[in-house]
Amino acid sequence: METGAGVKTYKENGKQKKEMREEMIIEYLPLVSHIVDHLRLKTPNFIEREDLISYGIFGLIDAVKRYDSRKGTKFETYARQRIKGAIIDELRQSSWLPRTVTERIKKVSEAYNQLEKERGEVDDREVAEFLGMEVAEVEKTLAQVNYLSLVSLEEIVTGTIANEQSPDPQTVQEEKEMKKLLAEAIERLPERDRLILSLYYYEELTLKEIGKLLKISESRVSQLHARALIRLRNILEQMEALEPKGSG
Repeated sequence: METGAGVKTYKENGKQKKEMREEMIIEYLPLVSHIVDHLRLKTPNFIEREDLISYGIFGLIDAVKRYDSRKGTKFETYARQRIKGAIIDELRQSSWLPRTVTERIKKVSEAYNQLEKERGEVDDREVAEFLGMEVAEVEKTLAQVNYLSLVSLEEIVTGTIANEQSPDPQTVQEEKEMKKLLAEAIERLPERDRLILSLYYYEELTLKEIGKLLKISESRVSQLHARALIRLRNILEQMEALEPKGSG
């Protein structure tokens, strides 16, 4: 049974821990804003920045509670993964696209694949003419490709942590294999596509920052980013189709 002094010390330690956590949350709030600004350019218009900030703050609070310095990971690195993971989880739960939209994305993706095999690099106008669509409709579809990548490719590239306390060995191995396959696919992309994906996913620049760097408009970067993702998906599908099937 604890003495009065023991209870007092325990309460004091608990209070100190709470204050330290609150200080860390305040200190790293700007990180949440930075991550939201990085992701927001690919989210649908109906999702407000304040909502994304709220999702990110929950991720930050979770990071502060779970962080274990003994594992050798810097807190900021760990917090980034948790913040992104929280935002992506919320978006995945709230995201749904009508079948007509997913079918149009598939149609545009296949058109890019077919035309670029025949002609080399093509633009939105050529794809629109090939499909009998308006150019504006192709551009809208590319924006939807960007959004879908947020809840798929983002996780593969950045490797969000599902359960750092007891990671499932099979999941870890699958992630390693997927990242290896992804790296090989990226190497097959044109140089400009590789640059844009590298600046966005690895350097974590926003599309606006990439536009300034490459001296093109933000909307143009968004289009190039979406096309790069379409090409990447087509390459991945081709690579997977060529992989030898297991004997089961």
